Amino acid sequence: MGTTGDQVRANLLRLRTVRRLTTRALAAACKRHGRHIPPTGITRIEKGERRVDVDDLLVLAQALQVPYAQLIEPPPPCTSCHGAPPIGFSCLSCGATAEGEANA
Repeated sequence: MGTTGDQVRANLLRLRTVRRLTTRALAAACKRHGRHIPPTGITRIEKGERRVDVDDLLVLAQALQVPYAQLIEPPPPCTSCHGAPPIGFSCLSCGATAEGEANA
């Protein structure tokens, strides 16, 4: 997977976490928008085990209610935690953990 695919993977995990969506809920939202991506498919995308095609990208953006570019580009710096929430906590704004990654 290239750098863009890795950015999509990280953004998908972050946005899903911030919105407190399960993979099952996100899969259902994708289906409502006309594309079947099973919960295991979303998990595999987030782990970097499955690539995202353009159709997947667009439906994931619709399901998450964000512009598709928000899945491709690096996220803006978090104004709440500045990328460093307290140990043992996740930022409710960006989904970062004390290690700097979003929780699953």
